[in-house]
Amino acid sequence: MIERGDHRYDLMRHMFNSNLALITVRRIEGGGCFTHFFATNLISVLHSTSAKEGNFIFPIYLYPNGKIPEADLFAHDNGRRPNLSAAFIKDFCKKLQVRFVPDGLGRPGKREVGPECIFNYAYAVFHSPMYRDRYAEFLRADFPRLPITRDFELFRELAGLGGWLIDLHVRGQGKPKEITCPVKGNDKIEDVRYQPPQGKEPGRVWINDRQYVAGVPETVWTFPIGGYLPAQRWLKDRIGRTLGYDEQLEYQRILWALMETRRLMGEIDASIKHHGGWPIR
Repeated sequence: MIERGDHRYDLMRHMFNSNLALITVRRIEGGGCFTHFFATNLISVLHSTSAKEGNFIFPIYLYPNGKIPEADLFAHDNGRRPNLSAAFIKDFCKKLQVRFVPDGLGRPGKREVGPECIFNYAYAVFHSPMYRDRYAEFLRADFPRLPITRDFELFRELAGLGGWLIDLHVRGQGKPKEITCPVKGNDKIEDVRYQPPQGKEPGRVWINDRQYVAGVPETVWTFPIGGYLPAQRWLKDRIGRTLGYDEQLEYQRILWALMETRRLMGEIDASIKHHGGWPIR
């Protein structure tokens, strides 16, 4: 429970209303690729993306709590304002030759950009495998930095791809395809194991000696987000439980979302390469 006197309340209160936030870490211990990016529209716990490092949450909007001046530059009719500095907005608009609006997506087709469009762009950049490789050493040592392109068409493409990722990760949109639970049984998770593809038969995730989830690529089974392997962790946390129908659908959607995330990450890199590659300009 978040108490009102706790500094956590001062931050998380902004997530009690309609909002969107980036979850990441400041640095990671040891080697390995930096995969510690996720988005949420809910309050989060300390280890949402990492079992070791503490998480930092960056809400896109701030709601009045007695500390926001009434004459704030970006004040909006509903009381919230974008959690973006005036210096950043000035630099951003200058580079892309756009007009900033303080709420929503804006109208990118008319070169009018809102905070949610910028958030979508950032989310796409942070999911670029080339970005993670290129800046690996920096990501292990400090907060991720966001490069701003001067190419408006690249910005629009990345913002669109980032929006699809957020729809998957935050809003649960999309229906699972090619991932099924074909065998009836007691639906109890007793032994979690992965069976790699055999010939034309796709991979399977077994939950007991009779039942399995079909159509699961090995890349999905081992896909990392932060310090976790979601396809494995979700089941292992529920060993001994009997899955209801809605939970079975939820797990299928998680697997499909991981599959789509991997595909979209490839599209993000392809878009950046098409526009000249890194460093993006």
